[in-house]
Order: sequence, then C-alpha cells, then structure tokens
Amino acid sequence: LNVTTPTGETTSPENLDGLSSGTGFWGFSTALNLSKTIDPAIVFFNIGYQHVVGDDQFGSHIQPGDSLSYGFGAGFSVNSAVAFSARISGSYQKDTELDKERVRGTSSEPVVMIGSMSYKIANTKRLETTFDLGASESANDVGMGLSYIWNF
Repeated sequence: LNVTTPTGETTSPENLDGLSSGTGFWGFSTALNLSKTIDPAIVFFNIGYQHVVGDDQFGSHIQPGDSLSYGFGAGFSVNSAVAFSARISGSYQKDTELDKERVRGTSSEPVVMIGSMSYKIANTKRLETTFDLGASESANDVGMGLSYIWNF
C-alpha cells in the first residue's frame, strides 16, 4: 500500500516557464508482487493500481487518470557477489478529466525493458547498474542508473 501526498508546487498549465516540483494531488495505490525461486534464478511478476483524487486547481476541477501497472522478469545469480536481471515494466494511465470532460490524448502506456547487474560489496551493501530501453511511444527512449544500496 502506498499514499502520495500533494507536496511541492504545481505550476499553472499556462505557465510554460515554471517547473512543477509536485503533482498537487493525493494518490492511493496498492500492488501485488509474486516471486518464485528456481535456484540459482528467480522469476517475478507484479501488478498494481493507483487512484488519484481529483482537486480544484487553477479554476477547474482536475481529475488525473487512474493507472494500472505491471511487470515481469527474471534474475540470475552468477556467484555469491554478482547477479543479473531483466524485466519488462509497463502501465496504462487513463485520460485526465477537466471539469468532468475527458481530455483526449492525455492517457499514456509506457513500456520499458530494463536490464541490471548487481555487485555485492559487503553483506549489507551492493552496487547496482541499470539500463532502460523504452518499448513504447509513451516511454523514455533510454535510461541508465547507478544505485548504491545499503541494507541495515
């Protein structure tokens, strides 16, 4: 379960120079994650749903579209320190409504293929690199990441 609060500043749609630092809406989401170990590999699947609560902003009632997300993939441990994984993550976000009228073209369906390698530095620390490739028009084309993960 997850709750999103309306933190940050939201800019007016007419202010193209401004940068929003938040969405300005409450949101509630839930997800189900399933995994199965097939030593030395693991397969996984997840599905989730997010509802965003509409609000009056800029003189109109704005209702962002709810979204359904999913993902599946597999991971493989090469040895006790190195693991690789690949997954596909996607979602479908419904159109936004403005004063109870659907705004056509505001829905999105981003789908991303993600590959990663994780290296165990110590029992509680790992370094993970990721490479993302957009598989739909709504997704970013390419992404790369480097994460330092520290478990207490």
